[in-house]
Amino acid sequence: MSINNDDKMSEISHNDFLGLRKDVQDIKSALMGSRYGQDGIVQRIQKLEGEVESLAKFKTKMIGYTAGAAGAATIIMNIVMKFI
Repeated sequence: MSINNDDKMSEISHNDFLGLRKDVQDIKSALMGSRYGQDGIVQRIQKLEGEVESLAKFKTKMIGYTAGAAGAATIIMNIVMKFI
């Protein structure tokens, strides 16, 4: 009885299967986090996206305040220059 090469390629040992299973579990844990409270990549990215959005809003507010302050300073300087 002879075994062709296709049959050899489709066979996988029990230890190889367990190793692959552990690798998949490790990848899942890295992506989704562990049940022990360790954040995964997905949670970290979501947290960073929230922080970026918050910083973008803060930047927009600061630009608005700066423009307002510059406008007020210009008006005050114009008034002062009229009296001089």
